[in-house]
Amino acid sequence: MSDKSELKAELERKKQRIAQIREEKKRKEEEKKKKDGDSKRGAEAGGSSGGHEDSDLERKRREAEALLQSVGITPDLSHELLVASYNNNEDAPHEPDGVALVWNMKYKKGTPEYIFHCQSEVMSAGFAKFHPNLVVGGTYSGQIVLWDNRSNKRTPVQRTPLSAAAHTHPVYCVNVVGTQNANNLISISTDGKMCSWSLDMLSQPQVH
Repeated sequence: MSDKSELKAELERKKQRIAQIREEKKRKEEEKKKKDGDSKRGAEAGGSSGGHEDSDLERKRREAEALLQSVGITPDLSHELLVASYNNNEDAPHEPDGVALVWNMKYKKGTPEYIFHCQSEVMSAGFAKFHPNLVVGGTYSGQIVLWDNRSNKRTPVQRTPLSAAAHTHPVYCVNVVGTQNANNLISISTDGKMCSWSLDMLSQPQVH
């Protein structure tokens, strides 16, 4: 009974978080419209001087306003890796909506070990237990994405379909369970739906 209560409470927290994200987006859209109007008036009044400086400042501001969504630590503690998922700012339309960065905590470098992208906001991310090269992400669209650091690609090597048989709500939990020889990926979305997947084939859930 306590497990159900905890799950219900977690669902409620995630729903509140998503509502906050939506409100934040709405607020930023309104701010952007106002700023675009102010910039246009400023450009008309001041000409083109200082354009490059403004562009650099805007880029730095967008990077600073990325929203941290989740943090996960590799099951193999000897590697000391951490994955953090972010949502990019709405003011950067040409950048991917979702970003997952893998950091090496041992060497404390200023740049991430790997940078992964996704065209939907990444609500949750974690390392795939028993699969040291794989990073799993749960997205706002309901898709599960899989990145492989051996592929030299920033985009997912696998993703689940957008269908009623899978998730149609934001996925806030992804976790690999089982043993070395028999394991599955478990995912849960904000509507309470749970799916079980084989990492070898994400075309459809095994159980839902």
